[in-house]
Amino acid sequence: MFNEAVPRLPPELRASGRRRVHEVLALDPEPPRLVHGDLTGENMHWSVDGQLLGVLDWDLASPADPAIDAACLAHWHGWSTIKRAVEETTYTRARTWYGTLSIEQIVKALLDGVTGAALAECVASVARWMVSDGLG
Repeated sequence: MFNEAVPRLPPELRASGRRRVHEVLALDPEPPRLVHGDLTGENMHWSVDGQLLGVLDWDLASPADPAIDAACLAHWHGWSTIKRAVEETTYTRARTWYGTLSIEQIVKALLDGVTGAALAECVASVARWMVSDGLG
């Protein structure tokens, strides 16, 4: 699916998109563990004193690299927080996975059958994310 998503990026981002996908594919295999797959702000509920109350929306859960969840969390809580929370190898892998999180939004849109203006807006949003994520 990435082969269908990357060509939809603006021309100036396609090389970066291909590089990001290749970097993930080059990661050494990691023993799979339970991964939520969508640990974002709206899927985590916190008490007023900062305690985690629950994690919702487990439909994307699967056995995978736990660095994927760390990458999702970094988007919401910052890399300095993640660096303090995980081992160095997980942190490094999470940075690599993070590079593809934006492109995965195009993949999801394509799998969901999104077309036309809605797909164009998705691609534009991904392009803005890629430009701002600092991964080149």
